[in-house]
Amino acid sequence: MNNNLHTNLSAWLIALITILLITSCKTEPKSDTSQRLDKAPSSIQLRLKSEPDGLSPIVARHGVSRQVYRHLFVRLLEVDPMTLNYIPQLATKQATSEILDNGDKKFTFDIHPNAQWSDGRPLTVADILFSYKILKHPGVKTRYGVIADLIKEIDIQENNSTTISFTADECHISLESSICEMFIYPEHIFDPEKIMRDVAYVDFKEKEKIASLVSENPKLAEVGERFMDVSYFRDPNKFITAGAYTFKEWLTGQRVVIQKNKNWWGNAIDSPIFINRPEEIQFQIIPDNTTAMTQLANGELDAISDVTAELFEEYKSKENLSAHVVPALQTIWLTLNTKKGLLSDKLVRKALAYSCDEQSIIDIARKGYGKIVTGPFMPGTAEYNDKVKPIGYDIQKAITLLKEAGWADSDQDGIVDKMVNGKKTNLSLEFVMSSKSTTGPVIGELFKNSAKKAGIDIRIQAKDRKVYGQDQKAGNFDMVLQGTSFNPGLYDPKGRWHTESFPPNGLNHCRFGDEETDKIIDQLRSECEDAGLRTDLYHRLHAKIAEEQPVLFLYNTQYLYLINKKFDNVVLSPNRPGLYEEFLTLK
Repeated sequence: MNNNLHTNLSAWLIALITILLITSCKTEPKSDTSQRLDKAPSSIQLRLKSEPDGLSPIVARHGVSRQVYRHLFVRLLEVDPMTLNYIPQLATKQATSEILDNGDKKFTFDIHPNAQWSDGRPLTVADILFSYKILKHPGVKTRYGVIADLIKEIDIQENNSTTISFTADECHISLESSICEMFIYPEHIFDPEKIMRDVAYVDFKEKEKIASLVSENPKLAEVGERFMDVSYFRDPNKFITAGAYTFKEWLTGQRVVIQKNKNWWGNAIDSPIFINRPEEIQFQIIPDNTTAMTQLANGELDAISDVTAELFEEYKSKENLSAHVVPALQTIWLTLNTKKGLLSDKLVRKALAYSCDEQSIIDIARKGYGKIVTGPFMPGTAEYNDKVKPIGYDIQKAITLLKEAGWADSDQDGIVDKMVNGKKTNLSLEFVMSSKSTTGPVIGELFKNSAKKAGIDIRIQAKDRKVYGQDQKAGNFDMVLQGTSFNPGLYDPKGRWHTESFPPNGLNHCRFGDEETDKIIDQLRSECEDAGLRTDLYHRLHAKIAEEQPVLFLYNTQYLYLINKKFDNVVLSPNRPGLYEEFLTLK
């Protein structure tokens, strides 16, 4: 990869890597393979918070699904959990890149010639090309189509099964990492007649054209139907993988089990992302936190990731458990509706920010496990603007801003009011959170109590994620408690902060942005060479978001883990899924 496309990791990530090295109970021996195999667990028991919504990477949306399918599928490059750098997995090395005469940029990968599927069939670049085409098949429901949008053309040669090239007509900061985000599917399973080979990649990108081709060709339509058939991702006789593990069983409401592929092509490769020690991994589906913790304490589970702060404090001193705290690539915030309702007034949004005591939220809701942030980028990275300081908790400033905006407690009921469209209106706002959130009720009550001191009424409402998601798309909300996770590498802000990403086109639920911020984002996304200029653009965007207050940034999350002390080589990472159980050995 172009080194300029990576974030300078600075003190935050250096400290993080130090934590990870300490957390990984001892360093990896490079040559004593037999010793490591002797200590490999025969089976480990992990917890899933909920039922996976599938095990097809581009169709499943839930994080619990990723915990499982990451062991089953491969990508060109994968994230090293220790350094957070992309390193070769299916590819033999990093891409070679070149600028073509027409200005297009071309990335070329060579893949391992001995790569194969779990049924013994070779994995070739034809599988990779198929995987990118399937993103744009009209019959496939996926949110990953944006990956294909960045790629102008994909080239493979008929007599070369290991070389593939991707071409883009413009530079994009996340182009190469986006290419490598795609998990690879077996063409021979989903398109056994190779029907899609007759349709060029560029034709798949033309929505109307590919829709017409699929409607006219039943065989082409069948590929999409077969791909969306869940039996190919639940039936052990149909589920073909290329990862270190194969699928064994999925008992709804009980467990998902995967087993080591002893004939895996990656077993001979010396790389941290090719380590696979446990013979079997059982993912137990246990929605209830208390039940899960009881099973962990009793030895029925071996580890729990993302423990609630309350339970972490209660169980972290248990004799048979080791406790770990790791910074996460995740930020929690309150999305505000800047275009509709009482929060369309920036002065009211600012007053709301001054009435929010973020540190108390961290101390009480998260037992201190979090860090105040001021923008949508990870603290300690080059993108984060340290010059933007926290707004701070200041009730008097909140009251002053509300007065400036025309709000006053005219009837002395403790809630400020004013005339809106000829009607006396109280400053009463609905605080929406997920009905499954454990910290949401605590955050809501803390915010309600602090905002009340400024005369703002907060009404707490728990809703199903689908319900409040629809409300956000329609713009029918005041504020919603939610968070976002980041991938390693440079952050592309378009999906959440560009006006073209207003719902339903993207995730800019707060409806932030104007011509100036759109220009910053557009320039930032295409600045691939000048890291200094790119950093300046990130900082300008950070400052504009802080100025407009479209969200209330609450904290950067710290993940909490409890793991049975019988294990060595515990590797934890801020990258999803956090715990890399494939490294575990028995003491």
